Amino acid sequence: MAKKLNSRFGHRLALVLAAGILCGAAGLTYADGEAHTPPAAPITEQYTMLYYKDIAAARRFYGDILGLNPTYNDEWVTLYQVLPGALLGVVQEGGTAFHPARSENSVMLSLVTEDVDRWHARMQEHPDIPMVKAPYDHAKVPIRAMLVRDPGGYTVEFFQWLKK
Repeated sequence: MAKKLNSRFGHRLALVLAAGILCGAAGLTYADGEAHTPPAAPITEQYTMLYYKDIAAARRFYGDILGLNPTYNDEWVTLYQVLPGALLGVVQEGGTAFHPARSENSVMLSLVTEDVDRWHARMQEHPDIPMVKAPYDHAKVPIRAMLVRDPGGYTVEFFQWLKK
């Protein structure tokens, strides 16, 4: 994991995470000033599940276009590795799905990258992927970002940290 933290903000992030772990273990307060109970057991992975009427279109978007690696595939669900321990699940609505697919979604998937413009170029190769917002530098946050809409109506943000 140390190699993954060599970005501009990696060392700062590692320090923040270490401080958070130490504070949690010691029962200290966090940035919000509140004491928090540590998890009952370590959390080892994180999955975000998104629901679709057309799972084939979602698989094409996340697997073929974004190039995420599928780690599990069944007729009703595919799990994609985003980072070690962080996975994205695309789920066909109906059957055993917990939620129905919706035409309007309030979830945004944010993916941090080192080159938003390269992702923008890839998205332009696929005119069927709706561009929500072309690459821009945020006025208040030190990021460069762009947003697209996935086949299920979810917003997918690609952003990179900028130097202040």
